[in-house]
Amino acid sequence: MKHTNTHTKKGFVALFAVLLATVVLSISIGIANISYKEVVLSSAAREANSAFFAADSGAECLLLHDLKLGVFTGSGVDAEISCFGLDPTDDKVSKFPPVEYENEGSTPSYAFGYQFNLEDSCARIELHKNVEENDAFYTKIEAKGYNMSCDQMSTITAGTAIASRLVERAVRASYVEQVITPGP
Repeated sequence: MKHTNTHTKKGFVALFAVLLATVVLSISIGIANISYKEVVLSSAAREANSAFFAADSGAECLLLHDLKLGVFTGSGVDAEISCFGLDPTDDKVSKFPPVEYENEGSTPSYAFGYQFNLEDSCARIELHKNVEENDAFYTKIEAKGYNMSCDQMSTITAGTAIASRLVERAVRASYVEQVITPGP
């Protein structure tokens, strides 16, 4: 009597099911990995945008106060400015470094520094003016913005997880103002 084996196809179905499950699982893990990277990238972009906004707004504020309002006249006087809707006497506004005044020969220079502690960002802005012999004011503005408040930044320890999320963006502007003296 001839005996035929009818159970040969059961192993094939199990192998096919395992193969199909592996393919579906691999695709799912790949999609999850891409989604995670997109979330991390969008979060980093949001933090960078916050830091850049603080730096750009700080630079624009100093440009306004210098070019339009004439606050930084080159007299070496401690200038009071208002940026981000904050009054200069607000506790969220501080000056750094102290106003510097140098007068070596005929080229005095001035430096003004301000720090604005915003809710979720920090702006540190500096203005340097040099007066040259031809009565031109050479001005340099450097504004740095951060994605954390100034208070948070003062408590950060290097190498910690919070320090690795700190984003800094900087904006610099340089220009020359020629002082025109009226003729006789």
